[in-house]
Amino acid sequence: MKIFGHPKGILALALVAGAAGIGTAASAQDTGLEAATDTSIPSDWSLSGNVGFVTDYRFRGISFSDENLAVQGGLDIAHSSGFYLGTWASSLGGYGTYGGPNLEVDLYGGYGGSLGGVGTYDIGVIYYLYPGGAGNNDYIEFYGSLGAEVGPFAATVGTAWNPDQDSLGGDNIYVYGDLGTDIPGTPFSLAGHLGYSNGSMGFGGSGIAPDGTFASYDDDYLDWSVGVSTELFGLSLGLTYLDTNISKTRENVVGTRVTGGSGDPYVADDQLVASLGYSF
Repeated sequence: MKIFGHPKGILALALVAGAAGIGTAASAQDTGLEAATDTSIPSDWSLSGNVGFVTDYRFRGISFSDENLAVQGGLDIAHSSGFYLGTWASSLGGYGTYGGPNLEVDLYGGYGGSLGGVGTYDIGVIYYLYPGGAGNNDYIEFYGSLGAEVGPFAATVGTAWNPDQDSLGGDNIYVYGDLGTDIPGTPFSLAGHLGYSNGSMGFGGSGIAPDGTFASYDDDYLDWSVGVSTELFGLSLGLTYLDTNISKTRENVVGTRVTGGSGDPYVADDQLVASLGYSF
């Protein structure tokens, strides 16, 4: 994980948009089928899209927009059988540019469905592209999740695995859990997230610490978030507080000051992120 509908549900900020959708799957499907009819798409297919802004694009707790505003959007096509395809893109900044243009483009496909009425599942693959960057920064990821209603809560557990590939220099696994609920008597929803990353994407390795000494870092970290969201005039509004357990010493080594960005060198510190989105 997506922000505003992308399978990057593993993104901390995705919880803001996801919480607002608790208990609305049926109505969302109806809307998609109506749109399919209006555009001459066969009734067993649905087409949907999304566009939005976030004050900071966070990927698993790490800022990919230099803690600045990011513009995002995507397009999905889904079959009534559970098969889907889509694409999603975001502007980037600082650390997240990987030495290329300020753009990330994701291509994904997967399959989801019901588990005998007791829960749901989703499996798929996503390809992250950073077009025009210096060197090969693109990589592939496989993901899967299970969801269930637990009383008034919607719970999801999932994992994402990046196999060993040239752009990463090793493999990586990310596991996470999400929990969301509507606040009774209000138009607001709450959501929480906890994730753990281990491997080549764990911001490990070695470098020079701020005090000038050589430092080595572990290839793992935790990220977490809590957010509130609502719908207003057809727009999704959200506010999320997120953080990681990456220390300032370790963070400064991987921050924008080292990678050539112009903003805040700390890419994994705590942050309050606002989001505004529209789905169609």
